Amino acid sequence: MIDAQEAYRIGLVNKVVPAADLLAESEKMMRGILAMGPLAVRLAMEAVDQGLEMTLDEGLLLEANHFGLLAATQDMKEGTTAFLEKARRKIPGAIAPLALLFAAACLGERERPAPADLVHDR
Repeated sequence: MIDAQEAYRIGLVNKVVPAADLLAESEKMMRGILAMGPLAVRLAMEAVDQGLEMTLDEGLLLEANHFGLLAATQDMKEGTTAFLEKARRKIPGAIAPLALLFAAACLGERERPAPADLVHDR
């Protein structure tokens, strides 16, 4: 078993925080993720969920397919424009499922909502 600092050093985790700060830091991270395009978040979550049962080649194909789907969306165009203009954009529906994501993180595997239920369309 490795400790938190080693997990951070090798890139297994993004950040190490004291246990008392864990929920607040998790919420901050989730808000950042949910500020992104809902479709991209949905497909990323589905790729992680499905990828656990795939070979590397299958996972790479799934990722390429998802990228192709996202490349043609209005969200992609707006997100790219906002990035290039260094502007924040408001994405309708992007924060609404926050409670569901926290529930998914806190509940057991049997009770976890499906990825498609966690991010909804506008």
